[in-house]
Amino acid sequence: MKRLGQILGAWELGVVVVMVLLFLVGLYLNPRFWGNPASISATLRDAAQFGVMAVGSTFVLVNKDLDLSVGSTLGLTAAVFSQLYAPGFYDASPWFALVVCLIMGTGIGLLNGALVTYLRVPTFIATLTTLFIGRGLVLGMTGGKNIGFADKAPTTSFFTIGETNGWGFNNQVIIFLAITLVGAVVLAATRWGYETYATGGNLQAAKLAGIATNAVRIRAFVISALCATIAGIMNVSASKGTDSFAGFGAELIVIASVIVGGASILGGRGRIIGSALGAILIVLINKVLREGVPITRIQMIGGVETPIQGMAQLPPGAVPAFLGLIVLAAVMIEPWIIRRRLVGRLIARLRGCRHRRSSSRAPPASPPAPTAPRARRRPRCRAACCGCWAIARWRQWSSPSSSGWSASISGRTSGATSTTPATCCCPSPRWR
Repeated sequence: MKRLGQILGAWELGVVVVMVLLFLVGLYLNPRFWGNPASISATLRDAAQFGVMAVGSTFVLVNKDLDLSVGSTLGLTAAVFSQLYAPGFYDASPWFALVVCLIMGTGIGLLNGALVTYLRVPTFIATLTTLFIGRGLVLGMTGGKNIGFADKAPTTSFFTIGETNGWGFNNQVIIFLAITLVGAVVLAATRWGYETYATGGNLQAAKLAGIATNAVRIRAFVISALCATIAGIMNVSASKGTDSFAGFGAELIVIASVIVGGASILGGRGRIIGSALGAILIVLINKVLREGVPITRIQMIGGVETPIQGMAQLPPGAVPAFLGLIVLAAVMIEPWIIRRRLVGRLIARLRGCRHRRSSSRAPPASPPAPTAPRARRRPRCRAACCGCWAIARWRQWSSPSSSGWSASISGRTSGATSTTPATCCCPSPRWR
């Protein structure tokens, strides 16, 4: 149950509730579309690629970094795969093209990680540079035209990735669920996850604990780039080709999905399940706003009133603006509700008012007998404050008594294997 609580929490439950309410709103506005079970399959299909990229971006955001190059990595993967496989270019095997794309994605992740850690380039500037370079390469490789291979694709079973299976939903959904499950277990229940939370929660404390923080950050960028590469393979498998606009603007939707899913932009907090649900929620909002409401217009044709079926839709710029407001609301929850403990304070205030009312009506009681003062309990640090919990779990995994793990911090921890740190390493007293 403890491991399950680390994978799925109250925030994810809230996202599910919002998704259900939003689906009911769409069902009320447009029952013709949302009343069809195919609408759910279409929503999951459209969210699969964004969800796979959100899994990798969660590792980066938990590390207190940012990856803006996932969209261009998707587009570059689609362009490279299409040129290698298309008969008009290199006419290679799809498996050879897949291996080349995975190697390229690993190189992009290593480049981003090296720029951020060793060259100390700000993460925003480093990944923005990679985004522009990738976009330029995609435009140069495609020439602004479509590269298709619809005639050659049926000759191999590789492209069943982007097709609908016998159960009525796209195979991309299966890949999305598998990567989400693996990512959730890795981040919540393995040494990689503990190191990621510790590095993002408090970088200096993680260094003092003996964690190789540079390697942890580079690893997160590599995971993010590989997830974007897999999303690019899914994209090209579904469309049987690519163009210069593949993955354009996808990085903004991915970041929005991770933030809406509960990850903190300040690092140290986030779950894979929440990011996956956030991607589905963003796509669901997009579909509800774009599908519109069916209406009937009466128009005079030849002197006869003729009913004409139509759709009332929002202006083109309304949907991105609404998504931006949702991201802003999700970001504001962190400093104004979670950190200030607004819900707990409100409940305490209500209980205090109720206690004062009951005490004013009750007769005065005799004063209690004097007792010895109780020793003040030492506060324990929280996981979301500075990563002390993650550092403690990392020490447990790295202790000599653990199976197979070497004690890389023996000189700093003096062989301690306790699962609770002695003191809180957070410099801010409000978290203690």
